[in-house]
Amino acid sequence: MKHILVIDDSEDMQHFINVSLSSDGYKVSIAEDGISGFNSAKKYLPDLIILDNMLPKMSGVQVCAMLKGNIKTKSIPVIMFSAKQNEKDLKIYQQVKVDDFLSKPFVIEDLKEKINNFLNFLP
Repeated sequence: MKHILVIDDSEDMQHFINVSLSSDGYKVSIAEDGISGFNSAKKYLPDLIILDNMLPKMSGVQVCAMLKGNIKTKSIPVIMFSAKQNEKDLKIYQQVKVDDFLSKPFVIEDLKEKINNFLNFLP
């Protein structure tokens, strides 16, 4: 069973993603802030990370930079989502090696398609 770590401080978003992905057979873990998300990623080494940019304690950009700079977590794909999507933000996401990006609000099928692309499943 593929393991996905969701790092998001919104309980509604956590629940929505958890229910949607669990019903597709994924194991889903939740972290509510950047620090606990980074620590969970190092400890559990999930197959993929879904990361919100706007987080308490540490931004998603900071978390991604730390994940990609850590020998244990650098190869884990990171899908970042945020309500902000301008040229400057997209360049920053590229600099910290975000693997893919999704604007909020999003359609769950779009997220599932991105996940499937990384985890080698058919959409």
